[in-house]
Amino acid sequence: MTGAASVRTVTRMTTTNEHVMTRRDELASAVITAWVVTGLFLDGWAHNAEKPETFFTPWHGLLYAGFAAGVLWGVLERARARRLGEPVRPMPALMRVGFACFAVGGVADMIWHGIFGVEADVEALVSPTHLLLMVGGLLLTTGTVRSALGRGATSPTLRDFAPALTGVALAVAVVGFFVQFSSAFRIEDHAGLGSGATEGDQVQGMTSLLLTNILLVGAVAWTLRRFRPPRGTFAVLLTVPAVLLASQHGFDELPLAGAALVAGLVADALVARGTSDRSVLLTTPLVLWTGWFAIYHAVWGLGWPVEIWTGPIVLAILTGFGLSLLADAGPSSVPTPIPTEVALAADPAGAATPRSPRTPYRALAELLV
Repeated sequence: MTGAASVRTVTRMTTTNEHVMTRRDELASAVITAWVVTGLFLDGWAHNAEKPETFFTPWHGLLYAGFAAGVLWGVLERARARRLGEPVRPMPALMRVGFACFAVGGVADMIWHGIFGVEADVEALVSPTHLLLMVGGLLLTTGTVRSALGRGATSPTLRDFAPALTGVALAVAVVGFFVQFSSAFRIEDHAGLGSGATEGDQVQGMTSLLLTNILLVGAVAWTLRRFRPPRGTFAVLLTVPAVLLASQHGFDELPLAGAALVAGLVADALVARGTSDRSVLLTTPLVLWTGWFAIYHAVWGLGWPVEIWTGPIVLAILTGFGLSLLADAGPSSVPTPIPTEVALAADPAGAATPRSPRTPYRALAELLV
């Protein structure tokens, strides 16, 4: 067995398969969870638009109809497998937990509303029953991601990666939904970014940018660590949550999602060129937030002092650098390079290749890239 073959064998042996779904189930899961998340954001828009506040609303209906469709799909798939004499594949364990959390959370939410009434504003985002629904939704949404990791699909095509990419993007959007009170793509009061903004307004604005940055750039860092993503991955991963969060004010802040799209396209281009992960994680927040402030100023007019809007950009870049260091310290699902001893055995001449001395300047360059 060659060195490269031995590395691939070890990778397959250490890959877990307990979360793997069939391709049909992955596609169905991606569609159904997208359905549920669409219902979630429609319900959030209805709250913000002060639509009728009851449990039995069209938006709640869409949300729970998606969940019911998932249950129906599971029942029909089991019946199909039995009819064709195929083995019945159980739902992955964490997805079963997610279904249980969502089902219990839905019933508890109806009871909660009956006792305490329907929450408004931030209360709706931190309600215990809603947070239980969030946990269940995240476990269900990320089922396709765990399936892709279980298959060892670390260098997929965009077509093969679509269900997992949907899972990552929707998971980021769901987390963003429950912290939308500090989102850069859902702005409660534009006066907070105007020339008359108080220091408290400026702190709130900077906090929103940095929290949103951690969510988006953190997702980029995690994806780079686990996959060799195909082109188009980061355009989707950054733009989908931004657009969904902009929907919470009737898409009033939709122009700001253009910054997420541009940052995603730049990240995709860098990855396609073979740029180091660290460079991607430094460049993405630079493009994202420079573009965000440029678009904001062009559409609404930015009144912050130069220090207040340039500072968050620098902090966002430093956050990207910190995330790259954390990614380096953690385990990776991407197959590791062939060990040196294996490479030397396959190419003894490589042993004679001298290495340049490690100067302080070279050490700094390696740290940055």
